[in-house]
Amino acid sequence: MRSAQLQLAAAPDSIVEARHFVGQALGDVANADSCWAAAQVVSELATNALVHARTPFVVSVAVEDAIVRIAVTDWRPSVTPSRGRASRTTATGRGLALVDSLVLRWGVDTGDETKTVWCELPRAAGST
Repeated sequence: MRSAQLQLAAAPDSIVEARHFVGQALGDVANADSCWAAAQVVSELATNALVHARTPFVVSVAVEDAIVRIAVTDWRPSVTPSRGRASRTTATGRGLALVDSLVLRWGVDTGDETKTVWCELPRAAGST
């Protein structure tokens, strides 16, 4: 198994850093479709941590066999993700629906001090 993690500040620039980190971590072990999907997913999960938890967060990437696992951990376990109610007039509420459409599965693990939102993607998305 190959894994890496990066701690980021609760700042808007951290979303871009999270995308770059995931891209670098997967650059030579996943195909282009998986790298694209992973970048979209980490953007959504990191944005949720920034907007809702408002704490620093850790992005983790692990690759094992045919699966890529991405996780974002923050320090506000009481704020758990839920699907928003998107409409034509709202700019928010679509993130978890997007994540759900791109991943094999996702979930939330909470502890006393942290919350981790994780997802699993195929290492070779789009290739058949």
